[in-house]
Amino acid sequence: MISEPPRASISRRLLMILAWFFDTSSRLYALVEDIRSPSFSGSYEPQLYALALAYLFQVIVEVIWIINGLGQQADANRVAIHDERVADAEEGVFINNEKPQARQRSTGIHKTSDEAELQEFIPLYVVGCLCQGTWAMSWLSKNYALCRLFLTISAVTQLYAIFAILNGSRNRGLPHRNIAIHLITKSRAAMAMLLLWKTWGTDEKLPSPSPTQQINNLSFLLIFAMSSGPDPTITVEGNKR
Repeated sequence: MISEPPRASISRRLLMILAWFFDTSSRLYALVEDIRSPSFSGSYEPQLYALALAYLFQVIVEVIWIINGLGQQADANRVAIHDERVADAEEGVFINNEKPQARQRSTGIHKTSDEAELQEFIPLYVVGCLCQGTWAMSWLSKNYALCRLFLTISAVTQLYAIFAILNGSRNRGLPHRNIAIHLITKSRAAMAMLLLWKTWGTDEKLPSPSPTQQINNLSFLLIFAMSSGPDPTITVEGNKR
């Protein structure tokens, strides 16, 4: 048997691509509109161009991941179909009046741990895309309560993926497997926190922080990140919370 029917896998990846397109286009439109005509001027909101750079990095990583994933899935489907044909050809063949065992298929019945992590991650990725895309629509309509709700859901799903699926807290160094998924989950969690920060800025009427305060905050963040252990991105996420 094939570990997953090709049609089911293709449908899942198609849903992932549609969610990615909705999220990417919605957030791009919202960020461009904010740069062209800011809806408000918050004292403690993230710098707009910093958000744009984070968005660009995330899009590049996700495009590479999606393209590579589609290529690997196509190769896996071809191998699986070939294995099925080989097994069907061997079935019913007798050698020395004995029926040989069917050849073990190259795809195997058991999924590798990488494949299992990927299949668990895709639904969370779709949820994150839908939530951040809906944030953009809510932001443009100035419904900030909905903005906070969807960003919170997005952050929770990505942090769950980091710690429950990818076992981020158990890493004894930078990840060596599913590196793209690690980058995507952490960048999406970071983006959710930055957008939450931006949304919270609509309620803040405090004066802007002084350059000294900004330098102090940056220094402490870098110190915490460098002292967090072998995978510093985990603590960067925690500090943003």
